[in-house]
Amino acid sequence: MNDINPNLRSSISALMKEYHTITHNIANASTTGFKRTTSSFSNILDDKKKASGVKEAGKELEINKNIDFSQGSLEETSKSLDTAITGEGFFVIQTPEGSNYTRNGQFNINQIGQLVDVEGRIVSGDAGPIVIPRNISESQINIGSDGTISAEGANLGKIQLVEFGTDVAKLKPVGGNCFVAPQDVMPVAASNSHINQGYCESSNVNTVNETINLITVSRMYEASMNVIMKNGESTKSILNVAMG
Repeated sequence: MNDINPNLRSSISALMKEYHTITHNIANASTTGFKRTTSSFSNILDDKKKASGVKEAGKELEINKNIDFSQGSLEETSKSLDTAITGEGFFVIQTPEGSNYTRNGQFNINQIGQLVDVEGRIVSGDAGPIVIPRNISESQINIGSDGTISAEGANLGKIQLVEFGTDVAKLKPVGGNCFVAPQDVMPVAASNSHINQGYCESSNVNTVNETINLITVSRMYEASMNVIMKNGESTKSILNVAMG
């Protein structure tokens, strides 16, 4: 048997990657501050929907992934340490590997009074970690639109908020709903963003659109596999392609 058409093999691999991207988006539709992954596949779909999947199956698909950083809707929680950003800013989270950037503003206070994220990592303040005195309860905490934290008339620090401008497209996901910036990209203090206390930013995933794309990808994958079988490829070859 001849080996499977390289373009067809590449296209099936691209479809599998897109399938995993879409299912990852759907799985995080309820994750606070989550930003969906998009790709050039959306443009490819417009063309494919106008043609037979089988007819186009031998054509190579190239998919470039990007992160959609568009604003999610804000949901009121009334929790004093829940914060949501309006604008293009990011919170800064300290990790052993360096700074991470996130839109998830669900914060807590650890055992030594430091403001931390949902995974217990320190939330950066403009002057270092923010420490809440033990005699201050969460209900007494006020977070201003610029990130300034106060309680009982005392200033406790200011949440660091940064922006990347057009370089935001260079951020890379690192898990935990966080991103890292490459060495040649430096964040700047946010000037077009503000914080909303008592709110969380919803994921920007549209589950209806993602589900439609998932169905289309599945049909294109099935059509491509049918082409392989019609060409009389061996069972082993088909399984190799199907498993990526």
